[in-house]
Amino acid sequence: MKFHTAWMLPLAILISACSTPRERCEASASEELLRVESLISQLELDIGRGYRVEQELRPGFELRFCHDVNNSLRWCNHHVTRVSDKEVAIDPLAEQRKLDGLNARRDVLVQEYGAALARCTAEFPAED
Repeated sequence: MKFHTAWMLPLAILISACSTPRERCEASASEELLRVESLISQLELDIGRGYRVEQELRPGFELRFCHDVNNSLRWCNHHVTRVSDKEVAIDPLAEQRKLDGLNARRDVLVQEYGAALARCTAEFPAED
């Protein structure tokens, strides 16, 4: 999972607290389909490029000013973690097999999504 998407789940939970039961039902029904479609688009991008971009955490230190017990300034080492992108070679045939499997899974999920939406509509009719 990419680091910039880690904040999305708590945000989705917070937003879902403000939604109607029907909206929560529909969002739940589409969750897996959206995840698979995201993976498909990432794989297509990787196959087109010929490599994958992975994020790598690199620990390090920075010099900063800090206060000591006498409240005077001094230099201190401060622990930092940097994120950098790293290109990683891929096996295009293996990635294509993954993509084919995800496309087949998406086809099944699209059918299940239609049935789930119908269930949501039946369970939570529109309130006009």
